[in-house]
Parts: sequence; structure tokens; C-alpha cells
Amino acid sequence: MIAELNITHIEPRISPDPISEPDWLLTTIDGDHIVDSMRYGDANIAEYGIERVQGWVTDDQERYADWQRDAWHFVDLRLVAVVEVSTDGRRIGTLEIDGPALGGIESDAGDEYMVSVVGELFEEFKPDLAGFGFDDGDSIVPTEIVCEQ
Repeated sequence: MIAELNITHIEPRISPDPISEPDWLLTTIDGDHIVDSMRYGDANIAEYGIERVQGWVTDDQERYADWQRDAWHFVDLRLVAVVEVSTDGRRIGTLEIDGPALGGIESDAGDEYMVSVVGELFEEFKPDLAGFGFDDGDSIVPTEIVCEQ
């Protein structure tokens, strides 16, 4: 008896990312100088002016406050190949192959961004699937994104 393995679909799955934090949104300005920031420096003030940079910092502070209120959060996106196992033409079960993942995605990043990440992860996954003996992935297209809670 020989088992046959066929990928039925590639499933993009989103799950909570409990590790990531938006520390880059925190900036301290003292007068006309950046004291502490992961995003801005005095060169930004010199190029754009203190008013514009202060506006960006205010926007960042509001975004950070939204995160603290759980208006948005971070998620992980990973691909999973769902494989049907059969023998003698009879389906006997399924198994899953975990693929590449990306964490630290903002939950409100939007559909267009999520679709682009799925595409990039899928391109990474294709050689792995081929290495396992599956086709190169040209006949397989990732499905709708599934949210895991």
C-alpha cells in the first residue's frame, strides 16, 4: 500500500502576536531637538521643520494610545499547506505543513497589504514544497485568509 500526498490548498492564517509592541512610535522632543526616538532625529527637524516633525510625533502618540486602548494590535501571518493523504484512491486523512510566517503586522494594515504579504510568503514557500516532492506551486493558489483566535 502506497500513500499519495496531494496539496489541497495553501491556507494563510492570522493569529494574535503577543510579543510585538509599537515602541518606534515613542519620541521625546526637548525644544527644537530630538532627545529619544527610533523614527526621527535632528536631521528631520532641519529638513522639515519643528512644526512638521512635532505633528508627526503627535500622530504617533495618538497611534500609540490607540494601541494601548486595543483599537488595533499586532498579528502573525503564516502559510499552511493542507495535504490530503490517500491510498488506493481512498482518502484517509489530512496533514498540514507549516510554511513561512511574518509577525509584527498591524491588524489594521488593510487587505491590499495582507494580500501582498501572502504573495511574498508564498514565493518563499514554493521551493520548500518542491523540495518535499510537490509541484512548484504554480497550480496552487493561497485561499482566503483564515483568522485563528
